[in-house]
Amino acid sequence: MFKNFIIAILIATLLVYCLGTVADSWGSVHLYLDDDLLSPAITLVGGVLLAIGFILLGLMLAVSLFGVLAFVFICVFGALLIAGLGALWPALLGILVVVWLVRDGKASQPQ
Repeated sequence: MFKNFIIAILIATLLVYCLGTVADSWGSVHLYLDDDLLSPAITLVGGVLLAIGFILLGLMLAVSLFGVLAFVFICVFGALLIAGLGALWPALLGILVVVWLVRDGKASQPQ
């Protein structure tokens, strides 16, 4: 298990160094700290950390936006339901009384 862990660290280090070199040579990506030019590996790590930060920020915004929209939808639906019942309850009560009076009581009894 320790051997696999060391191999994974070496592969990750090699990939970061190689991809940093490729980004430096092909894309002319340079990261400066004060007046010092940082190595390609540090440039790649900085870019990856920046990308992860943007992904987490986008995820938080998407989740919070979805939550807010769901909350607003539930509130509007509930308000319309309560307002509708409040305005129409006399009509609904009248319909229920008429249905109750018209319904045949003997048809529902088993023989």
